[in-house]
Amino acid sequence: MNKAMTSYSQALGFYQSGACQQATRLCQQQLDDPDCLHLLGLMAADSRHFDQSIRYLDTALLIRPNHAAAIADRTRILAEANRLRLMLGLTLHEQSAWVAAASVYQEILECDPDYYHALQLMGALAVQLGLYRNALQHLERAVALRPDIPDAYANLGIALQELGCPEEALQNHDRALALCEGNPRIHNNRGNTLRELGRMEDALASYDRALVLLPDYADALNNRGSVLSALNQPEAALASYDQALIINPVSAQTWYNRANTLRDMHRLEQALASYDQALVYNPRSMMAHNNRGLVLQDMGRLTEALASYERALELDMAASENPA
Repeated sequence: MNKAMTSYSQALGFYQSGACQQATRLCQQQLDDPDCLHLLGLMAADSRHFDQSIRYLDTALLIRPNHAAAIADRTRILAEANRLRLMLGLTLHEQSAWVAAASVYQEILECDPDYYHALQLMGALAVQLGLYRNALQHLERAVALRPDIPDAYANLGIALQELGCPEEALQNHDRALALCEGNPRIHNNRGNTLRELGRMEDALASYDRALVLLPDYADALNNRGSVLSALNQPEAALASYDQALIINPVSAQTWYNRANTLRDMHRLEQALASYDQALVYNPRSMMAHNNRGLVLQDMGRLTEALASYERALELDMAASENPA
């Protein structure tokens, strides 16, 4: 029996008896022996030092590519490492620590480029951050690997709509709903795409379906109001906005949409009050300042109207100089 085999046998005995320090010392004296490297990889994994574990196992496989135990343990340890990393990434994601979450997802994908959950979550995060082309790259790979999971299709639909591809977006919303018809968020997003396509009645049906599934869905109520206004049903639109504001009274977008409908109805005092509320919650809304100016002008309050227009121009110029 050669020295390497003797050292490995002794180290394995120490490892099996729980004397890992002695096992480690013996194995580190034989770093050209794949069995010792394999054992070092196992001990590193036991200590949750997964990167070190994979390095030991990779070195073992360079020396002996057909080392069956090292191949099997590398697969198992990598899966466990990625599972724990994914849990960390999800926690960071939920805490809005987006850069840190993206770093964790990227670390997983560097180890395993086909790890579906990391691809899907990286894509979802890119959608949240408005990085829609980056989202496509990850989500298209995700659905190619797992065509049976609705979340990736749903996020693909959002990204494609934002990139100006509403027909493709609609196809992905429909694929998502074929897999998960009871998801109100997907019905709401589908409604947004149909509205962009000018299919207002179909959009209304999608928002209504979302609200059957989740009656207190403020975003769907707001979007429903926008479609009803476009369909020349202003009273119904106002009722929808008011329901949304009961649920989420700090939504600048809903106050703004409500104000636009009131302005179209020539209810100028109420419109002005709604624009003012919109600006409480989003004081940098260029369109709210501009439309507030239109209402003030219609009311004959020209000095105030001019101040609103000037503020809108300031915000527009600032946005042009510092695009997102």
